[in-house]
Amino acid sequence: MTLWVVEDGQMLIPPSDELKQRIMHAYHNGLSGHPGRDETIRKTLQCFYWPGMHQWVKQYMKGCATCQQNKNLMHKTHALLYKIMVPTNTLPFTQIAMDLITGLPKS
Repeated sequence: MTLWVVEDGQMLIPPSDELKQRIMHAYHNGLSGHPGRDETIRKTLQCFYWPGMHQWVKQYMKGCATCQQNKNLMHKTHALLYKIMVPTNTLPFTQIAMDLITGLPKS
């Protein structure tokens, strides 16, 4: 297998998923300790390059179980609202419903 050196001393990686995975294991899973996507790309670009690298690294990180477990959730999930059932064809303000919360602890 021949590796070519391109600009800035980067090695051009041939289309071999096995080789790309070995590089990612060293630069992402290894001593770096699972840095984020941008940091992984930045560190890998210092030594290696292959066409479609950004997309490939993005897909690799989606499959990284450690990264997915420790990802910060940016969107807050809301609890589902319970819909109070009223008879059909009821005019507004003719039906009153109340939701009582019971069984709460003292403190």
